[in-house]
Amino acid sequence: MFCTSALVLGAALQRTPLRAAPIVMASGAVTDWRQHLPNALTIGRVAALPVLVGSFYIPATAQARLPAALFAGIALTDFADGYLARRWNVQSDFGAFLDPVADKLTVCACLVILSGLLGPLVAIPTAVIVCRELAVSALREWMAGRGDRDSVAVGWPGKIKTATQMVAVQLLLLVAPTADAALGTVVSLQSQPLLVVGLGLLYTSTALTLYSGWLLALGARRTTDGWNSE
Repeated sequence: MFCTSALVLGAALQRTPLRAAPIVMASGAVTDWRQHLPNALTIGRVAALPVLVGSFYIPATAQARLPAALFAGIALTDFADGYLARRWNVQSDFGAFLDPVADKLTVCACLVILSGLLGPLVAIPTAVIVCRELAVSALREWMAGRGDRDSVAVGWPGKIKTATQMVAVQLLLLVAPTADAALGTVVSLQSQPLLVVGLGLLYTSTALTLYSGWLLALGARRTTDGWNSE
């Protein structure tokens, strides 16, 4: 589990430039399958989302920790598609657009379902995270229309926020089948250390969500010289 969490953390930092030389054909062109594999993995993550959501609603005896296993698999492909795109030098505008969208869809869908399972302790930060993601998406759309999308590009606070969210979701998915009773009392919570850590990371990621959103808003304001500039 901790190995999986480390890979998830690496996924949010995957845009860090790598020193390895791209793998190319003798002609200098990357082979077709290498050009398309990273985007295919990203599309596969989006396609797997209905399966992940559906896994929450199969009978409890068969479900066990299936959602946690599926989420871990999606997280591994998230790491792989970014790594391969940079390793083979086949980054694309489509991949740059779809990769963060896939992350947001997966995290938000899991948090919404976990809110129903675990109650207000998860529902409140989930509402903050979802509202922030919608607001930032609208801000980026507006800035793209002005031809200045780079001023609201993803920065390190946003990458750390995403990594923290994904690790928090992974931990909460692991403990969700047995967490209902533990949420009742502080004594019970002490017997569920992974639940406590997961909730702590969720609230930490919520604070990072607000902080990174504020930084993006400031960046947009500096670029436009005020919100009323046209």
